[in-house]
Amino acid sequence: VIREKYGLHKEDFIFVFTGRVVKEKGVLELIRAFILCQFQSDVKLLIVGGTFYSSDKESNYIKECKEIAKGYTNIIFTGYVSYNKIKLLYQCAYVGCALSLCHEAFGLSILEMLASGLPVITTNNGAISEVANCESAFLFDSDNINFEINVSKAMTQLFTDSTLRKKMSHAAIKQAEKFANQIYLDNFRNLLEKGGEVS
Repeated sequence: VIREKYGLHKEDFIFVFTGRVVKEKGVLELIRAFILCQFQSDVKLLIVGGTFYSSDKESNYIKECKEIAKGYTNIIFTGYVSYNKIKLLYQCAYVGCALSLCHEAFGLSILEMLASGLPVITTNNGAISEVANCESAFLFDSDNINFEINVSKAMTQLFTDSTLRKKMSHAAIKQAEKFANQIYLDNFRNLLEKGGEVS
């Protein structure tokens, strides 16, 4: 049902972004990188989210993103999707994308992608490198002049190399397991017992 709603076919290869479609999330850069790949129509980029959580109001930024994506039928904007349905979109996807340009405090959507077994293409801004590692994700410097080119190369590599994709998928699940509630709590307790400082 979820596939039909967004025009996705079983044979499609899907890259997915989830979150607020705002400048600091790097959606414009992601779209440009995807276009650089010159994929066929059965490779799709799914942009899941609106300007502000449950709002589907189109900001100037979203309009700019849609203008650049104009003519590319394989770039799909879903608008706001309720949280309980996002996991279904992760299940349809092969790769997660989160090109945050800001210093993320944590990166929950990245952790969700990893837990879904998706290799992730992301940045090394803020605490993202604490959530994802180089085995489970491509981590790029968003200030690099070749940022969009580097992202497009990673997208192409993950599309063409199923062995790499499978390896990163296993690593993604393993990485996400480190953040399971009990493990996180045990690590926190161990830190306190050793007299470590918690910032």
